[in-house]
Amino acid sequence: MVSRLIAYINKDTSTLNQAAFVLGFFSILSQVLGLVRDRLLASWIGPGEMLDVYYAAFKVPDLINVLFASLFSVTILIPFISEYAEKKRIDKLNEFLKNIFS
Repeated sequence: MVSRLIAYINKDTSTLNQAAFVLGFFSILSQVLGLVRDRLLASWIGPGEMLDVYYAAFKVPDLINVLFASLFSVTILIPFISEYAEKKRIDKLNEFLKNIFS
């Protein structure tokens, strides 16, 4: 079972749909495992100062992660947006942005 999972993870993705599926699957898996972790910690430790300190310790690293992810996303999108804007293709730019954000 584990060897199959590792083989699937190491498999080359040839299309954008496969890459999006793998990314989406592992994002959902990460959220589910995080929920299980939080529930287990709450049941073992119980609500209180120790659990609050644990959650507070992740606020700054999570903020840094989100800021860098946003920065990298914008850095990747700006050349495409400026290319459409230079060519005066506002309709294509609107379609591109709708596809990106949906």
